[in-house]
Amino acid sequence: MIMDNGKLPCGFNKYAALFIFPLSIFHYFTLLLS
Repeated sequence: MIMDNGKLPCGFNKYAALFIFPLSIFHYFTLLLS
């Protein structure tokens, strides 16, 4: 996963994770169901 606290601000990293993790999980399940 793309989680680099050294390059991204803590606030952006936290909010980005809220979008990245659900999308990655959704993408993972779509690959399983396809």
